[in-house]
Amino acid sequence: MADFRGQQLRRSFLPSMGFFIICLIALMFGLTNYCQLSTNAQDEVTRYYTWFIHVEIMVFVGFGLLMTFLRRYSLGAVMLNFLGSCLIFLVAILIVGAAQQVPAFALNQYIVIKQFHILDMGGSNVIHLFGCY
Repeated sequence: MADFRGQQLRRSFLPSMGFFIICLIALMFGLTNYCQLSTNAQDEVTRYYTWFIHVEIMVFVGFGLLMTFLRRYSLGAVMLNFLGSCLIFLVAILIVGAAQQVPAFALNQYIVIKQFHILDMGGSNVIHLFGCY
């Protein structure tokens, strides 16, 4: 009886989790506020693109190759690292657009970036300081 319940949970977990992620992405896509590009948009993209590429290399190559040294679960760990990283990058891009509408987060981001002049490439300083409050 317990084995049947375990098989039933294994069969229904992946589709339900996939449905939840698709709904979350659709919700964040609908809540994202797009703004007009400025005249120097290409310069901003060029400036931030190199830092973005460095973060991607660290996440995919660094953590992915680090997982290959696990003896038994090396390929599964690499696959989960790639899958998780891709989903997190996608959801993070959408959540930043939605989180900009939250007044407390926007105020915290203004204080960290404009007042303290902290260079925050991935937004980790803003997120951690926001979590401290």
